[in-house]
Amino acid sequence: MLAGLSIPIGQHPYESLAAIISASAPQDGVRIVSTTSTGLQFTDIREGRGETPRVGELVAVHLRAWAADDRRERPFLDSLAAGTPLIWTLGIQNEFVSEGLEEAVLSMRRGGLRLAAVPPSIGYGNNNGPSPLSRRWKNSWLKYEIELLRCTQLPEGLACCSDDNFPCRSPV
Repeated sequence: MLAGLSIPIGQHPYESLAAIISASAPQDGVRIVSTTSTGLQFTDIREGRGETPRVGELVAVHLRAWAADDRRERPFLDSLAAGTPLIWTLGIQNEFVSEGLEEAVLSMRRGGLRLAAVPPSIGYGNNNGPSPLSRRWKNSWLKYEIELLRCTQLPEGLACCSDDNFPCRSPV
């Protein structure tokens, strides 16, 4: 669990995000929730102090991910428990990284910790792709706990993603 936080599984993603926010609210009780034009909802638990990643950079995050319609208490993806950060190049199509995760990470700063609710349209949507995640969690709201560990500019023409890690490969 990142910073002692746990995302409750709720009946409705908005209710879940409200529960997340109230459970993690600072002592003054104020927690700002942002909603983007795509429907992504997020709140920062800890503001990062480092740089903001850009498309084309290699990012490393600790990520815990749940599907809102899954009744299990454990996440379907937990890089912290696995001991290995999720690593990929922002903007490179990847069957494991949802558009919503990329959108959430792009507005973070290194060192930040964010809770996010991702609608199906920018989650795994109606995707029947090769990834077991895209098949299992299509049309599901996703809930993420994201900690941005680092972002690194790569030499031009190289890209990495956590399903093949290092060495880097040329984008397809």
